Amino acid sequence: MNVRMQKYKKNRLSGMNIRNAARAAGYSESYVRQNGPENKVKQSLEDSFEQAGLTDSAIVKHAIEGLNALSEIIIEGAKYGDKPEWAVRHKYFETILKLTNRLKEKADIQINQYTQIWQGAVEKSNRVTQSGKITTA
Repeated sequence: MNVRMQKYKKNRLSGMNIRNAARAAGYSESYVRQNGPENKVKQSLEDSFEQAGLTDSAIVKHAIEGLNALSEIIIEGAKYGDKPEWAVRHKYFETILKLTNRLKEKADIQINQYTQIWQGAVEKSNRVTQSGKITTA
């Protein structure tokens, strides 16, 4: 990576937009408009990750390990086994869903859908008998 590219990367990391970071690093306006160094910087970061061993398969392996997280059960210094670490597993699962665009940040529930859900819950609770069992209507 040449000096200009390093300056560009530093400028982008400091918060500058693509155009200003490129101009401040010494790229011409026409180069920025036509090609821009952004793709080259992304590629160099991907190469750096690959060289450091952070490959896609390594990320997947780490994610699977996180989904199976355990903690030791220790009583008075003696280990009695392992138990699932549910909070850690949940965080890994949530992160995986976000990274794969399978989880939205906010639920998009319409008011009428909420009302239908609420009415369904009320109907079910009305079917509960004195013994606490749910009956079919």
